[in-house]
Amino acid sequence: MTDWRSPFKERFSPIIEPETGKTRALSSDQSALTQFYQLHGLPLPPPGLALKPKTIEDIQAIVRMALKHDISVMTRGGGSGVMQGIFPDPDSIIVDLSHFMEIGPLDAINGLIPVGAGVNGLVLEKALQENGWTLGHWPQSIAMASMGGLVATKSIGQYSTKYGGIEDMVRSLDVVTGTGELIHVGQTGPRRSLGPEILPLFMGSEGTLGIITRVLLRVWPIPPARYPLAITFPGFSQGIEVMRQWLQGGLKPSVVRLYDPAESARAFHTENQSSVLLALFEGLSPLAQASRHEAIRLSHAYGAEADNQWVDDWLKIRNDVGAWGPLLQAGYLVDTIEVAAGWTTLASLHQSVLARTAKIPGVLAMTAHVSHAYSDGANLYFTFLAKPTTPEMAPDLYHQIWAAVMEETLLLGGSVSHHHGIGRIRKEWALRERPDEAPWLEQIRAIFDPGRIMNRGALWNL
Repeated sequence: MTDWRSPFKERFSPIIEPETGKTRALSSDQSALTQFYQLHGLPLPPPGLALKPKTIEDIQAIVRMALKHDISVMTRGGGSGVMQGIFPDPDSIIVDLSHFMEIGPLDAINGLIPVGAGVNGLVLEKALQENGWTLGHWPQSIAMASMGGLVATKSIGQYSTKYGGIEDMVRSLDVVTGTGELIHVGQTGPRRSLGPEILPLFMGSEGTLGIITRVLLRVWPIPPARYPLAITFPGFSQGIEVMRQWLQGGLKPSVVRLYDPAESARAFHTENQSSVLLALFEGLSPLAQASRHEAIRLSHAYGAEADNQWVDDWLKIRNDVGAWGPLLQAGYLVDTIEVAAGWTTLASLHQSVLARTAKIPGVLAMTAHVSHAYSDGANLYFTFLAKPTTPEMAPDLYHQIWAAVMEETLLLGGSVSHHHGIGRIRKEWALRERPDEAPWLEQIRAIFDPGRIMNRGALWNL
């Protein structure tokens, strides 16, 4: 091991080193391929050090020392990412933000609350709900994810149609850049017109522009009424068309989810190639009831049938991915791939991905659902199950499946990522989707991180 670690070890405590055996747990995310590596003894390099700074000044010092020694710095919040956004090597430092746990005070007049970057999403939500408020951000990873990580990956939650993505909730950020400078970006008011904003640059930056230390969030009073709706359609395309009519007609259910026939059969035991749509309408009771009534009316022309119990069933299990562990342990690959496209493209993209991946040897199943919708399109959230011939062949099979989905998405004009981000898994296709923007983004990165030390190898780092 090189001696660059010595000055860090002398200054910061506690320090977790590779020799202790604990570093791996603090130096990876939850990506399926990384989990597969761990479960089957495939080689994963450890970081040089894992540090837990206690103050912003500690973070600044770590970054400045890393810049001096040309060491990559990777930030870890809850470790809930799934794109190998954290994937160290022996010449890297993991900066763990678990000491940054500030919550509040809540501004109940303007609906704002400051939180530390290390605050767990579910802990924050429970604290808000105890006071009658909600952030409205419910990603499946909420019980693991940190607020800094949710911002850095530009995440979205299950209630996105009403509340938006994390970018719609953040008002300002404190960030330590790649030079060690602490900057404050954003505002406290509802809107301003003062030229280009710097704040959006850090949404989805994945630790490549700096380390987010504090977030000012917009929050909402808990809606007083909730009305569920579950509808069965004869096919996936009919459900897509109804969702389009809802969103373009001004309906904004908090939750809207449409499952293709294969996922509907697995989750709800449906038959005859039918597709299930789930929705929740929330808000003041008369408005929420009226919205639900109009949603049902628009659905009748497409052979809709209702079974509202399915919404309650989904709410109970919506964050459960417990079945994945045994499958990965048994040598299967299981993962999700989310993309986005316009309404005219969704159905054809769904079919083209299913057809192409079915031809890959080792692929056992590919299903999909829509879980976030907008007036101009929606996402497609694919889930696949595959079995490599040997554990050593898993990375190649994994890449083949991802390549098929990414290529079909680019071919049909969609976006290769809707909310999980880029990390190291999607990087080659992300650059292909944004060829004109990539050089400018690299120049922006050079401003905030001239030494190219922040999360080397992720996102745009060429």
